[in-house]
Amino acid sequence: MVWIEGRWDWKANTWVWIAGHWDKARPGQRWQRGAWQERGGRWEWQADRWEALPTVPDVAPPADRAERPGRARRGFVWIAGRWDWKDGAWSWTAGRWEKARPGQRWQPGRWSQRGDRWERDADAWIEVPAFPTAPPPPPVVEQSGPPRRGYVWITGSYAWTDGAYAWTPGHWERAKRDRQWTDGRWERQGDRYVWVPGQWQ
Repeated sequence: MVWIEGRWDWKANTWVWIAGHWDKARPGQRWQRGAWQERGGRWEWQADRWEALPTVPDVAPPADRAERPGRARRGFVWIAGRWDWKDGAWSWTAGRWEKARPGQRWQPGRWSQRGDRWERDADAWIEVPAFPTAPPPPPVVEQSGPPRRGYVWITGSYAWTDGAYAWTPGHWERAKRDRQWTDGRWERQGDRYVWVPGQWQ
């Protein structure tokens, strides 16, 4: 509902107050209040009206709001909030947690200026490649600390997760009698890189 403010009206040679009232909102339109204007020594009423709202923004969206998603939820993806264009004005849509989709990655859309208007590239879940086609980044330098008697340091490595390399930190592992640990490695096989897991030999 939209509040229509009261106004003075000229009736029977006197000013009469017309009380305000609530009116049903009209999608895609905005209420524009009328006004009294003096013209040539007399006052004329410029009528109230419903006016069409712009369907696309012609001004840039405000800066994104700072959000606190809280602790990461296992099996869920944080969908950041965004500005949407509603009823001729920018309206903030808060972020939310959404269940992750196996083999897919969330790609947020963005607002871009095209000519004299702003348009949004749609949000989407996109398929992620099962194997990387580029080598992993340089290894992360880790501090293993002093040697631990009876343990072997398992070097950290990159894993291919949701279409991107993610670092898995190294750790100490109890040694196995008469066996030696060999670190895993990434190998190029054809047009892709494949992880060869570490093993005890």
